[in-house]
Order: sequence, then structure tokens, then C-alpha cells
Amino acid sequence: MIYADYAATTPIDRRVAASMQPYLEMSFYNPSSLYPAARQVRQAVEQAREQVADLIGATDGRVIFTSGGTESDNLALIGTALHPDNHKRHLITSAVEHHAVLESCAWLERMGFRVTYLPVDRYGRVDPDDLRHAIDADTFLVSVMWVNNEVGAVEDIETLAGIAHEAGVWFHTDAVQAMTTQNVTTEYVDLLTLSSHKIYGPKGAGALYVRDGVPIAPILHGGQQEGHLRGGTENVPSIVGMGKAAQLLQAERAALREDLARWKTRLIDRLSGMDGMIVNSPSGISADSVLHLAFEDIEAEGLLFWLAKAGVAASMGSACDTEHVEPSHVVHAIGLPASYARGCLRLSFGRGLDDSLVDALAERIQTAVTRMRR
Repeated sequence: MIYADYAATTPIDRRVAASMQPYLEMSFYNPSSLYPAARQVRQAVEQAREQVADLIGATDGRVIFTSGGTESDNLALIGTALHPDNHKRHLITSAVEHHAVLESCAWLERMGFRVTYLPVDRYGRVDPDDLRHAIDADTFLVSVMWVNNEVGAVEDIETLAGIAHEAGVWFHTDAVQAMTTQNVTTEYVDLLTLSSHKIYGPKGAGALYVRDGVPIAPILHGGQQEGHLRGGTENVPSIVGMGKAAQLLQAERAALREDLARWKTRLIDRLSGMDGMIVNSPSGISADSVLHLAFEDIEAEGLLFWLAKAGVAASMGSACDTEHVEPSHVVHAIGLPASYARGCLRLSFGRGLDDSLVDALAERIQTAVTRMRR
């Protein structure tokens, strides 16, 4: 099988799995207990926290472990909105955010908050002037993702965060899809979302960076874990695995980025002669880990069926939205023509590919499209 759905999930690195194994068996102790064996487990959790913090350069804030990117996004938006010190009722996001952000915003709207959804350009990018004009005296938070999970659009986070900070507004970014291709740093932002299983770590672990001084309330209530912000016994094996994955990514990201850039360019070149195809994530303005294509008068479900028969694993878009066959909110937001909107294919790249597999992928896509058009 040619796996081309790394934006949905990455395979766990064997070195990561090995780091987790002791905490699945012998070192099973609750890290909140006080006896020596449990304190050693606590040290492993704190080491993982340092590894994640090092990956994003978090020197003036804290890393809160969660169950994944969705919980981190919920905590960032709902936690800041409902903190007793927040008396404002307006937040801003983009029209192409992950559902974890959009559904949190929708819930807050039902609770009486106002949400502005910024439009995007043809390739999914927010215009900084639109953000500047949307901020008002009642705005407390802006949330814009670093890299879009469907079309790979890379946002100008430094500029957008600067506009928010000039107005005295907190800035959150979902950096889940950015970690393998971008120089992600907390230098510009106040809150930042991470997910373990998008960086070759285990599922069931994520993190939220919170800058010192940002008022945030817990959305899960229980014990005193994670600085009173996330009650519940920590998922130690997955946390340890996330820390190891962060450490490995920091050491190996440069080489991975070179591979991703070469594979994306190679695939675009191999497919460039196809009629009725639009590239929605061109190199240079989108992440090299994602290639989003649209085919005229092609049904994506059928295309994925033929690709699966040919041994290719890909997707129409976000893996969180696979129950819906209509064009996604991202496809609508970038304004694809109707004749292309139902024929979208997302290919995403990662470790395990090589040049020959990318060539084979191009050939199988061409064959599947030709078969459907016949």
C-alpha cells in the first residue's frame, strides 16, 4: 500500500513505542502518588513536558497535556472565554479552521458570545487587514491555525498575532499540521495547540501551550493535575511517547522537510499534464506535507474507491469529516468552481515514502482519473 494520508495520522515511530513500553508494564504507577516508584513516573511526565516545550521554544509559559488537539483547542477557546477575569464577549477565527475550533466557537455563540469568521483567499489564507478591521473593544481572543489541515495553507502567524497584540487581544493558533514543515515557535502567540499522533507519536496525547499571564479556566474538572487546568490521571505512556516524538522531530525535522518538499514538487510535476485538474496547495504558499487537488466533473468518493483498489490510501479532506460527502467548509471558503468542488483529493506526505513510491502514486492517480472519465 502507498500511504498518502499523513495529515490524518502518522505511524508511531518504533523508538517512540520503545520509550512507552516500560510505562505500559512495570512503571504503571500513578504519577500523583508519593512513594518513590510513582515519583519516578512523575519525573518521566515532566521530562516529556520539557521535550515538548523545547520543540516549540516555550520558555515563558507552561505546557498542559491533554488527550489531543481537539481537547487543546476546546481548552484554549472555551477556557479563555469562561475565565472569571474575562468580561469581553467577542472572538475571531477563520472560515477554514479545524472543526475543534469551529464547534467550540459555535458552542460559545450559543452561550451568548459573538464570533467573527474571517474569509480567506483562493488558497485558504487570511488577509491581515480583515483581522485588523474585525477587532473591536469587546474582542478577547483571535484563533487562526498555523497550517490548514485540508489545503495546507500557511498563515502569516507573526503578522496576525502582532495585530491582535496591538489591540490587547490574546492570540491562539492550532499548530497541529504545522509541526513537520514550519519553524513553530511560541514567540508570537499566547496559546498553541499540539497533537502527538501527527508527529509520529501515539494517539491519545496532545498539549496546549499557555503563556504566563493568560487567564484560562479548566473545562474538565477533577483533581489538581496539570496545574489545576486538566483534572484526571495523566495518560503516562502516551505522554512519554509524545515527549520522545517531540525530541526526535526536533533533531530530524530539517531532513524530513527536504524530503517533503522534494516529494510534493515531484508529484506536482508528474501530474501537471492532466486536463481538468486544479492544484489548490501550490508549493511556496502551502505546507510541503499537503497536496490538495480538484478534478473537474469527478466524484471524490469514486476516485478514492479506485485508488484504494490500486493500493493507495488518501482522503477527500479532513479525516474528522469523512462522514460527509458534500464539499467541505474549506472547499467552499476557497471558492472552488462547482464543477471541481466534489472532486477534491488530499494527499499528504511523511516518513515511509520515497521517490519511487511518489512516482507510483502519480501513475495510479492518473490511471484512476482516466478510468473514471471513460
